[in-house]
Amino acid sequence: MDKLKFSKPALDALPFSVARMEFGDTESKYLRLFVTAQSKAYYYVRKVAGEKLNVKIGEHPEIGPQVARDAAEKLSARVAMGEDIRPKRSTAETLDALCGEYIDQRCAGRLRAQTVKKYGDHRKYIKPLIGGRSIAAIESADVFRTHAALGKRGKYLANRCLALMSAALNYGVRQGLIPANPCVGVKKFQEKSRRRFLSAQEMKTFLDALAKSPQLWRDFFTVLLFTGARRGNVEAMQWKELDLAQGLWVVPGGKSKSGDEMRLSLHSMVVKLLKARRAAAPDKSQFVFPSHGKTGHVTEPKTAWKAILEDAGIDGLHIHDLRRTLGSWQAAAGASLHVIGRSLGHKTQAATAIYAQLDIDPVRESVNVAVDAMLSAGNISKKNKPR
Repeated sequence: MDKLKFSKPALDALPFSVARMEFGDTESKYLRLFVTAQSKAYYYVRKVAGEKLNVKIGEHPEIGPQVARDAAEKLSARVAMGEDIRPKRSTAETLDALCGEYIDQRCAGRLRAQTVKKYGDHRKYIKPLIGGRSIAAIESADVFRTHAALGKRGKYLANRCLALMSAALNYGVRQGLIPANPCVGVKKFQEKSRRRFLSAQEMKTFLDALAKSPQLWRDFFTVLLFTGARRGNVEAMQWKELDLAQGLWVVPGGKSKSGDEMRLSLHSMVVKLLKARRAAAPDKSQFVFPSHGKTGHVTEPKTAWKAILEDAGIDGLHIHDLRRTLGSWQAAAGASLHVIGRSLGHKTQAATAIYAQLDIDPVRESVNVAVDAMLSAGNISKKNKPR
């Protein structure tokens, strides 16, 4: 174990590591930092009555070194008073209970709410097949059969469920409930990357069907198509995120998949659409696409989407394919991969440095060219663009 004085610059500079690395703080006797490929986590580590304690304090940089030191001092005081500070052990007996505990204890508060919800959805598919089984009795063959059965519903779904089972059972191993993870050795299905997007032949029928949709969904899917944004971001789009004078949409880091702020260029037609929505908003909701549900914004466009596709006579198109459509039309117009990635808010290790220096002007030009091409394919003139 290496020791150093914990400071934000020093810990920021530590590289992530495939092999877990342990560092001690020179200022706090029992404070440790464990560095893995995914995280840098503070732990309180010491022996009490011959038993080694590992109590997680939090993760860097969400909490700073001094906060971690203060927490370690408080834990030391509790130990001195004779308090048992050992983390509570899991009492889960079935796989479904273990999945639920894993989602609640390990995921909530650490991952985006949308991701946690997806885990909950995957849990529902696992439950009727193997969820009621005792985790102590589950063998690799049971996991294999479950994965195969889910594969009949879809390879992507089966693989995501396998990932949840594996993560939950790893949690069970760490809790001392089982000696090994039975998911080890069960291979995921090979997934094919989707290449579906609206072709030039489909664009006109799609835009014609879109024009006949209710105003809310017409505007919603138009924004999706012509910004290339993720569905969840458009659903939760807020007026305070928009600079309509500059034609910019700034998605906060807390709402983006990458965790970084995204600056998306808006085509003039989208700006016009949003201005019209703003002027017509009866309750001046904070959301661009409000609803009366608990979130305050639209969350379930599948019924409207299905109606549009049936009217347009288009098969096999997913809502997410609208995002792929903008990128594909940008590529057809000659845009570079870096510009396309910036316009869609992508984040890759190879291109991050370039994106950070890329000005918004070439991104805006690329988006405008692609959207104009789509409108042209739909036989929609600039004077008769949808609002």
